[in-house]
Amino acid sequence: MIRRPPRSTLSSSSAASDVYKRQYQRRVRGCVFSIMLVRRVIAPLRASHSGARLLSSLTIPQPKLFINNQFVSGSGEQLPVLSPSTGEPIATIANASASDVDMAVRAARDCFNGDWSDGDNVQSRSEVLLRMASGLESRLEEFAQLETADCGKPIVEARADIEMCVGALRYYAGLAPGYFGTDELETADPDFPCSILKEARGVVGMVTPWNYPLMQAVFKVAPALAAGCTMVLKPAPWASLTCVKFGEVAAESGLAPGALNVITGGPPGGDAGRLLVEHPDLDVLSFTGSGPTGSALLHASADQLRPTSLELGGKGSIIVFDAENLEATVDWIMCG
Repeated sequence: MIRRPPRSTLSSSSAASDVYKRQYQRRVRGCVFSIMLVRRVIAPLRASHSGARLLSSLTIPQPKLFINNQFVSGSGEQLPVLSPSTGEPIATIANASASDVDMAVRAARDCFNGDWSDGDNVQSRSEVLLRMASGLESRLEEFAQLETADCGKPIVEARADIEMCVGALRYYAGLAPGYFGTDELETADPDFPCSILKEARGVVGMVTPWNYPLMQAVFKVAPALAAGCTMVLKPAPWASLTCVKFGEVAAESGLAPGALNVITGGPPGGDAGRLLVEHPDLDVLSFTGSGPTGSALLHASADQLRPTSLELGGKGSIIVFDAENLEATVDWIMCG
């Protein structure tokens, strides 16, 4: 319940009035935020299928790694996948070992050294991305329900996430043909020609978080594939299932073997993440997650002078002014 400050205290002085007014507005905004949270998050969650109903209609991917366009058994032990709804095991994932990680990186390197990364192959890469978008779109409900069962988000949000994945694949498919290549620049001295060559950087190691499992992965994978890079993706062990299943879409779409490789595992419970980020044959590292982990990864990259992209939590401040639309502001804050 919101208690309005007594009228007498509000009118005692302009300074005190301003203080109480601000306190009152903060309480109102807190109440509005709670209402918005119930309306936009808790209510859809209650309206969504229960974990048991979802699991009865799902095809859980096998506990395998996706390497060189094939699903292969890892040489390490398997890790349990627990339902965020019940806490009970719903699946298992492979816990990649050092040899598994090395095999995935080698597959990516072999693909990059082939035709996939050629500058003349841009149109072909664009067409593959379009097929991947269509393939994912045709299985949108399947992926959305698996996402909900795995990471616990409302089904309406999971559907929106998969739709954004489809949009990202199509966006970069359209961007690639006109973006990559050589741009000639004019200089003051015609004896010194200048040009900018946009080309693939190489093999990328990607580590993604649990809260937007497939969306965070596709937002890294799509531009890298468009550029001609190859990659090894390591999703969070708490929510890996859609990323593993995405390998099916990639292979069915004609993606070059080795362009996308997906490994799973710890930490916790394993060393797949550490083994990947410390691998000496990665050209670039891209990470989304916590600040402490990002700091450790940056130190690992520093030893190899390896370009590293970090998107870390807790760094996005939002300043809200009184005149702004509160409902729209809360929506965007909740979107992250």
